[in-house]
Amino acid sequence: MEFEINLGNLDITKAIIYAQARNKVIWAMCVVPSLLINGISVVGLWAMGWPLQDSISVAGDFLIWIFGLFFVGLALTILSLVANPKWRKGRIGRHKIEINKKGIVESTEYNRSEIYWPSIRKISKKASGIYFIHSGADSFVIPRSSFKSPESWDEFESFFFAQYEQSKNA
Repeated sequence: MEFEINLGNLDITKAIIYAQARNKVIWAMCVVPSLLINGISVVGLWAMGWPLQDSISVAGDFLIWIFGLFFVGLALTILSLVANPKWRKGRIGRHKIEINKKGIVESTEYNRSEIYWPSIRKISKKASGIYFIHSGADSFVIPRSSFKSPESWDEFESFFFAQYEQSKNA
């Protein structure tokens, strides 16, 4: 099955944010120890005679910096990628997609990518389209808005998931 999609800035931004969802586990692995360390710090400072309010303030400042750095870093990453013309070349615009038994072949006038079914780690069906993470860190979106009618989207969606399920059962 072959078709064309047109990816815009919003689609690429959604794909980047979707890929960041896999970082929730990593983020939790950072936050839980930080909370434990700050909890121990509050108790320790309080035990050394600091007023409880000052102890919480010191630990809270540390947490605010950690969370702030994460979200500022994520926002800067997205802005720098979407605004960079070299990065955008081959990502924004028309993409020709071919779905076959081996996987997905995606091509533009600048590049060609082959995504094999076993390399797809996670697929998510949302109202705006299908998002998937492949090869560990890369993500891709197939927006529903690229299809002319709901029937063509339904046909694509059923074909996509049928091919994916066949590859898992093979």
